[in-house]
Amino acid sequence: MSLDAGGAVCSDGAMKRLVVASALGCMAFGVAVGCPGEEAGERPSIVLEDFHPPDVAEARATWRDGGSGLVFVTTGSGWERLEGDALGALGEDVKLAVRQGTRCLGWVLARPAAGLGARDAADAARRSLAWEALEVQVDEDVKYDIWTARRYEVVGRVDGRTVAERATYWLEDGKLYAVVARASESHYVSRRRCLDLVTAGFSLGYADGAAGASPE
Repeated sequence: MSLDAGGAVCSDGAMKRLVVASALGCMAFGVAVGCPGEEAGERPSIVLEDFHPPDVAEARATWRDGGSGLVFVTTGSGWERLEGDALGALGEDVKLAVRQGTRCLGWVLARPAAGLGARDAADAARRSLAWEALEVQVDEDVKYDIWTARRYEVVGRVDGRTVAERATYWLEDGKLYAVVARASESHYVSRRRCLDLVTAGFSLGYADGAAGASPE
């Protein structure tokens, strides 16, 4: 048995619960009121004063290639759609391409499968990358929307800069589709963010004239 601060008698169990509650209170409210043993003027270990929540009401743009049904919905601000020579430079099968800044790029392609499976197409695309110190980080089957797809992620160096690429290939109705995301940001987290935003932004809907297609 023990005495609490007011002189009342407490059981050992109650005293332990009191100590734990006090410690939790310090952890939860230490930023606002401080706790015993905290030095005067000492900053808390977790500071939220610079946190800015995302604007969930931010307007989104939707870009669509009617011939293939491939769509990109912007994931945040700063995106632009590539057209003309900039689009053509990515390949004749590329239907839609987007960019955020100068170091985050994404595109989608569509072409007849011609007997080529998604895995073979992904393998061929990966082998075509003539990057220095190329490292394969992911090479696996994944679920992309409703399709079973083949995805790879690689990282290497191009002109002395670290570049990462994620490509996802799948088949639908005799056609081969792919979403490709490429990032050359300096920091790992920024590169991963680019790959995720590009992958999340693209989808396959109905082509013009297809059953169930709706105009945008």
